[in-house]
Amino acid sequence: MTINDLKEQRIWICWKYIEKDGKRKKKPCAAGGGITGVNHAYRASWVTFEEARRAAEESSYAGVGFIIPKGMYFLDIDHRDAADAMVQLQIRRHETYAEKSVSGNGIHLYGCCDYDRIPKRKNEKGEEKLDPKFYVKNPHNGMELYIGGLTNRFAVFTGDVVHDVPFADGTEAVLATLQKDMLRKKPVNWRPKEDGDRTVFDIVCSLRKAKNGGKFERLFDRNARIRCFHAYTYGRRYGN
Repeated sequence: MTINDLKEQRIWICWKYIEKDGKRKKKPCAAGGGITGVNHAYRASWVTFEEARRAAEESSYAGVGFIIPKGMYFLDIDHRDAADAMVQLQIRRHETYAEKSVSGNGIHLYGCCDYDRIPKRKNEKGEEKLDPKFYVKNPHNGMELYIGGLTNRFAVFTGDVVHDVPFADGTEAVLATLQKDMLRKKPVNWRPKEDGDRTVFDIVCSLRKAKNGGKFERLFDRNARIRCFHAYTYGRRYGN
């Protein structure tokens, strides 16, 4: 898929700045006027890129954006320019379309992904959401990762290209970014389905907090990854 393919889809909206809680926020606006939103209840108000662009030019809207469709993702890196080491790492990892943010002091990457392979959970309403062990917005590194179908969000589009290539299949890159850059702190509350035996969980938590907990954590987590890798390899080899 290319950016031109995306522009033909009726997923585009306009946006404007508003003040909320003392901060400037981006509010989605319907190209034809009135209200809009990111869920399918507002789908009738979404338009093509050209329709949204014309509406933005003829009104006081600040710009255009699109609803992230299922099967796509949006990686937003704030307060880092294209020369930043983290940005360069992410561009190489994802190898997909990238552009500057509205401020010019950030980077947007857009790509495709296999929705079924993204770790997810159902909330109390039965809706599928990104597994809560991962940040959507990581406050520690200024990265935000939005995945169509899991995180309700519209992506602001600038067209100020940094890496002009088609949207790549970034499933592996998304999984790597989740594990390396978006993982929350290790759990301190026992979760029966995820953490298994309560006694073992309590012992592991105690060892993590010990004086040499850093060494234990590196060794324990490394072995856990190795066990997962071998289990995955065995399953692929023997069809499990």
